Amino acid sequence: MLEFRSVTAGYRGKRVLKDVSFRLERNRVTAVLGPNGSGKSTLINCVNIQAVRFSGRILLDGRDILNIHPSDRAKIVSILPQRLPVPDVTVENMVAYARTPYAGWQKKLSLRDTEQITAAMTMTDTEKFRSRNVRDLSGGERQRVFFAMTLAQDTPLILMDEPTTYMDMAYRTTFLRQLSVLKNMRKTVGIVLHDISAALRYCDQVLLLDGGEVAFSGSAGECVDSDLIEKTFRVRRHTEADDGNQFIIFE
Repeated sequence: MLEFRSVTAGYRGKRVLKDVSFRLERNRVTAVLGPNGSGKSTLINCVNIQAVRFSGRILLDGRDILNIHPSDRAKIVSILPQRLPVPDVTVENMVAYARTPYAGWQKKLSLRDTEQITAAMTMTDTEKFRSRNVRDLSGGERQRVFFAMTLAQDTPLILMDEPTTYMDMAYRTTFLRQLSVLKNMRKTVGIVLHDISAALRYCDQVLLLDGGEVAFSGSAGECVDSDLIEKTFRVRRHTEADDGNQFIIFE
């Protein structure tokens, strides 16, 4: 689905990612973890090839990303970056923008487009904001709208960079639980998270970056057993119970 082969990337001559190789497992949710400055956002930006220059190869379904037309690439991967501009438009129009890659020469929404927009807004509980201006929403509400736009693009691969930013605790938990819904929809998800405990609870796989290099790539359970979380973040782990289940917490 998505594979990095010896990718080195950076900004203004400074290397951030160094010879990074990994592959996202199809129909799995992969958490991208790492200390600040380890290259997590740069990794996401590499897939949005206009945002950062890189060497090496990035493959989408076995095809070099540089050889895929932007409109075709937008039907394969949707990207929710850490920051997005806030346009002076309604929420409905913002979410509808995600259907641009599928629009015909008349640029009119089809029934399929409308269905995808409605489904995305329903899943993110943003239908009630439909007629409101995006600029009038709170930070957390906007983040949910951006998530809805990402879903409406209806791609098999979804990449998100800190999507829980600004969300209140209640919706943040709802969002994290929806990751399993995306997996059941046969989506492949790569998600940058700072909350290590949540990542290990809700994600199947872990890509751990440290100093711009891959420190670990594999299952969440294998990552916990490796003790690399403690070494990389200088944290301690313990267990907590929730609804009769035990979960590992890092603090």
